[in-house]
Amino acid sequence: SCFNIEIKHRAAALADGILSFIASLLFSILHPPYYQTERRGLM
Repeated sequence: SCFNIEIKHRAAALADGILSFIASLLFSILHPPYYQTERRGLM
């Protein structure tokens, strides 16, 4: 049972890392820096 708990903890940590990586990737795709510079230029 201890082995299963260890696997669950590692799987949760791995899933958390993957989710944070995907979130940062999506954020960089949806909000690239050049959009902000274009907005500043237009304003």
